Amino acid sequence: MVVVSWNDERQVIRGFGASSAFFGASISEQDADWFFSKETGIGLSLLRIQIGLPADVKADGSEPANAVPVATSPELATAKQAVARGARVWASAWSPPPTWKTTNNKNGSGDGFSGNTLQTTRYQNYADYLADFVQSMAAKGVPLLAVSPQNEPDYVATWDNAQWSTNDLVTFIRDNLGPTFHQHGITASIVAPDCAGAGALPGYADALLADPTAKSYTAVLATHPYGSSDLSYSAAQANGKEYWQTETSQEGGAPDPSMNSALQMLLMLQDHLTVANMNAWHWWALTIDKNNLTDSQRMNPALLQAGVKFKRGYALGNFSKFVRPGYRRIEATAKPNGSISISAFKDSSHLAIVAISTDGASLTQTFRIEGAAVASLTPWVTSDSLSLAAQPAVTVSGGLFSYDLPARSVTTFFGEATPLDNGGTGSSGSGNGSAGASTSGSAGTSGSASTSGSAGTSGSAGTLGSGGLPGSAGTVGSAGTTESTVTTGGAGSSGSAGNVEGAGTTGIAGSLAIAGTTGNGGTSGSSGATAAVAGALGSSGGVSGIAGGQAGTFAIAGSFGKPSDTGEGGAAGVSDVPGDGTAGSAGDPGTDVGGYAGEPGGTIAGNSGRHGTRPSAAGSAAVPLATAGSNSSDTTSTTALDEASNGCSCRTATPAHSRAFGINAETLSAFGLALALGRRRRKAASRKHP
Repeated sequence: MVVVSWNDERQVIRGFGASSAFFGASISEQDADWFFSKETGIGLSLLRIQIGLPADVKADGSEPANAVPVATSPELATAKQAVARGARVWASAWSPPPTWKTTNNKNGSGDGFSGNTLQTTRYQNYADYLADFVQSMAAKGVPLLAVSPQNEPDYVATWDNAQWSTNDLVTFIRDNLGPTFHQHGITASIVAPDCAGAGALPGYADALLADPTAKSYTAVLATHPYGSSDLSYSAAQANGKEYWQTETSQEGGAPDPSMNSALQMLLMLQDHLTVANMNAWHWWALTIDKNNLTDSQRMNPALLQAGVKFKRGYALGNFSKFVRPGYRRIEATAKPNGSISISAFKDSSHLAIVAISTDGASLTQTFRIEGAAVASLTPWVTSDSLSLAAQPAVTVSGGLFSYDLPARSVTTFFGEATPLDNGGTGSSGSGNGSAGASTSGSAGTSGSASTSGSAGTSGSAGTLGSGGLPGSAGTVGSAGTTESTVTTGGAGSSGSAGNVEGAGTTGIAGSLAIAGTTGNGGTSGSSGATAAVAGALGSSGGVSGIAGGQAGTFAIAGSFGKPSDTGEGGAAGVSDVPGDGTAGSAGDPGTDVGGYAGEPGGTIAGNSGRHGTRPSAAGSAAVPLATAGSNSSDTTSTTALDEASNGCSCRTATPAHSRAFGINAETLSAFGLALALGRRRRKAASRKHP
């Protein structure tokens, strides 16, 4: 049985995408529909473009000594097509202008030089160059969601590339890029380190988080998963940052348009979402034509290759078409058996359950939905024979439904959902309370079960509000699980209901006395003052409400406040400690608060009120990521990420020009692949401009 828990929230989802860099400067309107339309295509919601090198860069990779570098936008047309279909665009730089590097060449290494870095005396020039690019793109109709100053700073490439040490990247973001973006009022969020190997991620990310000012300017921590299968980095969420996987592809072998490649991608995606808790996920290339498929070690870089729509593109659509920006992942039984993997997501009124089956035969799977009322769900299937195809709706009765998952497939069950006021248990608990004839009203006391509401504390994930990004504080809300802790007032005789609004026979269902438990999730999420209302509000044990986003300002415990990412979270971190009785401490939901703590390195004002020393402006507005610059001394600017609504994994350094792609042997056997993915030569063919 797969149990889907509507009230048990995890991270906010920023989106799913791919890159147009090098190969996607020009695509047809039909292909743009397939990539970006959620009505007729796979609905990618993110497009990663490159910050193009200056137009005066010569064929040998150098630039004139007297050059005045200006970035170009080679994929402007594709970016406009994406924006027109509702996708958000963000940009990565592969190399600073060659004339500002230690070797006047766009490449990271080459004849006569084994590395290439940006000269420290040009840091401010480069910050201005990036700011000019962001403003230029906005003027052309493409507002950028985020900017990465360097793609794969840990890698020495023979194509467009530069290396950055951890200290250099921290210095550049702290002293140059962040302040420059702030000065120009740029709301695009800063993404870093965007490294090639997850093994390098902690070194860069730990350094960025350790520096209060650099931390305040960096809204997204990002990596590629080359070389390892484990991208876990809990420090991102703990420090209020989104965590993105920004590029991956498959190495070795011939082009594979089949479900073999799709399933390999899907299992990686599943782990990145449910284990590493990533907020955004990208495939490498949108498209590549036959003439650019010249690297025998990289024949599977794109979703659409040589005019053929690969199954992995449709399979990615099983997520991107339905799990839209601002959705939250919710808890679901991840591995009901060895062949099936499950993840689930929601917004305020929709549910999406994604089921991946690597089995060679059809398997029947039963699902139970808790905390929301669902009448029916439509299955959308990608398999050997179907490509993101809608199937007849399945009826959900009493929260239960079963479905035969096709062999080697991914199925997304999508439909409308109505949150239950009581967090999914004993909805009738808000009855007339007649049984509460007894004066004891003890149910009220039991309401103290609200301590369980400490789930609210998890909501403190509000720290994610940094950048206003996700309030992925959503991890909270699970408090609902403690509803029944209240055994007191259990018997209807305890009159629990009498005074306790809706306790009575119905609410308590006799022994449950749920009423009291609802206690809004309690002390942590809501302010100390509201927490006390637990007993009185005991309407139907809906602790979940607190997790949702109301944070202490409402003791309603039952109504499921919108996830913090919608920005309805508390009062922007007014109190210093969650639940201290002041203004609900922006508690859990405050994560979306747009402003910043005002102090460099301070957590967003909406963060579980932990750092409420400087409330943010408009705490309830789901503002974007910690925009570059907005978190510096006493600033309250917001970033594009908020206005819009967070893989490389080698624990050991990989040699230059080669990276090992990590794939678990057990995973391969799961769908009968006999792939031997060895170390690969990292040639320029699929990473450089033709």
